[in-house]
Amino acid sequence: MAQGHKTGGRAKGTPNKRTLAREEAAEAAREQIAQMMGEDAFEGDAHALLTYVYKNPLFEWPTRIEAAGKALPYEKPRLGQVEHGTKGGRPLLVQLWNF
Repeated sequence: MAQGHKTGGRAKGTPNKRTLAREEAAEAAREQIAQMMGEDAFEGDAHALLTYVYKNPLFEWPTRIEAAGKALPYEKPRLGQVEHGTKGGRPLLVQLWNF
């Protein structure tokens, strides 16, 4: 750095040896899994598979219901519990007016 700026070395954004090795190992694992599973493997994620099963009329109802039940929490999250009150922790006072 005698010149006041970086000279030599790897260009910005170029992966290092460790990153290249990890990417090569991941690609090899993908290829091995693809060979083991064959061409008929489902390419989506688990939620996509559950959605496919419960919407497909070719599956029997018990299977579709089970898949829908497992996919439901990801499609419609449960409502949180809400506690009504004031900032000081005192209960909320509601006053009704009669006209």
